[in-house]
Amino acid sequence: LLMERDLEGDLDDDQADELDRLEERIRNAAQEEEELRAKANDLPLAPGVYLMMDKTGKVIYVGKAISLRNRVKSYFRESSLRKASPKVRSMVNSVADLEFMTVKNEAEALLTEAALIKKHKPHFNILMRDDKRYLALRADPGLAFPFLRTCRIIRDDGAVYFGPFPEAGVVRTAKDFTEKRFGLRECTAIVPSEENHTHCSADVLRHCTAPCTGAVTQEEYRKRFDDACRFLRGESPAIIREVKDAMAAAAEKGDYEKAARLRDTSFALSQMTKAHFVRKTPEMKR
Repeated sequence: LLMERDLEGDLDDDQADELDRLEERIRNAAQEEEELRAKANDLPLAPGVYLMMDKTGKVIYVGKAISLRNRVKSYFRESSLRKASPKVRSMVNSVADLEFMTVKNEAEALLTEAALIKKHKPHFNILMRDDKRYLALRADPGLAFPFLRTCRIIRDDGAVYFGPFPEAGVVRTAKDFTEKRFGLRECTAIVPSEENHTHCSADVLRHCTAPCTGAVTQEEYRKRFDDACRFLRGESPAIIREVKDAMAAAAEKGDYEKAARLRDTSFALSQMTKAHFVRKTPEMKR
């Protein structure tokens, strides 16, 4: 470019104009990149979600991070870009602006990211998606006796979903506790019957209310299910306090194995329920 500028006397007017426009585009691109780097340096170190936009203001990528500043800065490092895939380099070269929001924890970041991807359908999220899906809990309230099951795909099918969550152990522990606490069945029959009960001991070992034997009415079971859903939405904090009190009592008696189990249960339930405090309409910041 500089060589051509030195030889500008040999260029006609159209070529000189084209050269001027090219220089201006290069200066503008360098200025935009510098502004993005400065914006990334000013991001908080807190967990959160970020949106990358192109020159038209269209969202082209949604991401989450434990540290917003560190994650977003990594996109604009020369060393990182050299090692990045062509898709990532193409995305970074298309970014003209970014927005962000902070959240309380990784689970909330995951939920918020999923909601924003569903809303904006960003081009590069589709191109760079992988097969990693996090666990969630699903229940179909349309069944006579609803039950909880784990799943990795959330569909718009009228079911009730809790999650997804980054830690599969949290989901399974919460499912196990909720089934025992509220007497929910774990069998997957559409309508449980005596035949399902033949080879099932859940009512003995897992505190199932055994709707298959008629031990509980549909109305009574439905109330238990609704209470379980309220608990998983974080609306029954007293239950978690009961678990913590039981943990303290077990430790005081010297039953450390039981106390450790209750500690793990308390942690899983706290993670599971607090993750639902996600902003309904995320407020992004520039």
